[in-house]
Amino acid sequence: MSPKEPRVAGLRRRAVESLANSKYSIEAEQLLERIVEVGLPDSDDVLFAHRQLAELDMERNPWRAALHLRHVIAHRPSDAGSHALLGMCHLLLKNYRAASKSFARAVDLQPKVAAFRHNLGHTLDVGLHRPLPALRELECAAELAPESGEIAASLAQCLGRLGRLQEAKAVAERAIRLEPGRRERHTLLAWIEDGAPDPRLNERAEQAEACADVRRRLERHSAVAYEALRLAARFFQTGAAWTGEGAMAAALDWLAGGGTQEAIARRHGVSTKSLRVRSRVVRDALESNA
Repeated sequence: MSPKEPRVAGLRRRAVESLANSKYSIEAEQLLERIVEVGLPDSDDVLFAHRQLAELDMERNPWRAALHLRHVIAHRPSDAGSHALLGMCHLLLKNYRAASKSFARAVDLQPKVAAFRHNLGHTLDVGLHRPLPALRELECAAELAPESGEIAASLAQCLGRLGRLQEAKAVAERAIRLEPGRRERHTLLAWIEDGAPDPRLNERAEQAEACADVRRRLERHSAVAYEALRLAARFFQTGAAWTGEGAMAAALDWLAGGGTQEAIARRHGVSTKSLRVRSRVVRDALESNA
């Protein structure tokens, strides 16, 4: 037995106790980070710590959570739950293609888990605007979990996008019966009764406006505008969101080799922290869709 093993086991026990007492605990986070620091990288204790840290970081810092999950998956490639959580990280980062790949892997590993099917179908439908392949996943999810109002609502929305309005209305009404207190279910039904107008029209206009603003910023401030605009075109194809145009332009400028982070942040009028955060999102989207 390695001399580290009893120490790590003790840290894990304390971390589990701390997590049981609170959904989010600074003490638990510190204990988990200590396990990662002192344990063997492929040990069950370290992989447990990475998984728990990912769950703690998911909403606060999905990029960092994704790094923890990638460590787990590197050593446990058949861990369907970690693939599904990685999909959620990408979903929060609006990297929809990467999210769909992670959810698809989770479905391949455990095809009878309704949540995995639902997440894949919903991402294909809403994130990637591919309702036809999404329909199969959502129908499977509804069969696996017939009492889920959330899945029924996603299926109704997908049917509405496909123009199958009578079916969509029936499923939306079932979603309301399953969860009568959810106001958004009634909004969904009203959208279907109104003919299910395409919600992408406003999204496209907003994305086009944001993209144009980023291009203008790069043309005005970047010393390597041509390369930065090429990166911008590649990023646009990933389907990820164009939020924070100043930070986006700065990130593309830096990734294209336009100078130091500090100098580029000053040129674009953003903080270096914003530049770093956005550059990670851009790089991750580009790598995931390479």
